[in-house]
Amino acid sequence: THVGSEFQLVSTDGTVETFTDFSAADNPGKLTVQTTPGGENTSLYYTVDQVYEIIRTATIGGVTVNEVYGYEYLTSGDNAGNLSIVTLYRAVAPDNFLAPIRRAVYTYCEMGDADGTVGDLRTATHQVPLDGTSWGDEATSYYRYYKDAAGGAGFVHGLKYVAGPEAFARLSAAFGNPFLASDDELARYADNFFTYDDTFRVVTETGAGGTRPSPPTSTQTGLPAPPNHSIRQRHL
Repeated sequence: THVGSEFQLVSTDGTVETFTDFSAADNPGKLTVQTTPGGENTSLYYTVDQVYEIIRTATIGGVTVNEVYGYEYLTSGDNAGNLSIVTLYRAVAPDNFLAPIRRAVYTYCEMGDADGTVGDLRTATHQVPLDGTSWGDEATSYYRYYKDAAGGAGFVHGLKYVAGPEAFARLSAAFGNPFLASDDELARYADNFFTYDDTFRVVTETGAGGTRPSPPTSTQTGLPAPPNHSIRQRHL
């Protein structure tokens, strides 16, 4: 339904989602509120074109819990505008003190980096609060990308290697600067290695358990081909 300057979508389970309509000067068509049948309420707040805060409120066992996700973005350099930090805060009634719980910090490849192209996610680091003002690293994942077609095995921005937290810790212990490790050196530690076909679909994935071929193509199964997506990683 269209009410005032908002659209409301009511799902069959009773969830209500509210969007700005297309007359809004800023952020037309953006989700602003979601309310579930159980009473959980999620509100989203935006700058001109980016979400900067999400507030979720729920009552669990008669106790009201508020969670706030704060989003920060790079403001300069090759990756200006990219997400840099997501912080989770939580407040529990009755004191409602908003305490930091954890956060994720993202870095990206820059011009001239050997392990990717500008805009490629380089690391994702989970951090926990050490005190009221500082954070400590809990786990870091590292991503390396193709910078060219690599003889038909990859494409620019195509994910090549993934080193999860344990693999990255071992890589860092073995090399003073893990980002300068060669592909052959990284391959000894990485959790995953990907190759692609000329339509950017994964052909093989090599991991600790060996090489796994991609699923059959649509011509082999008679099913419609899935949409092609380059692989990107984002997580909190």
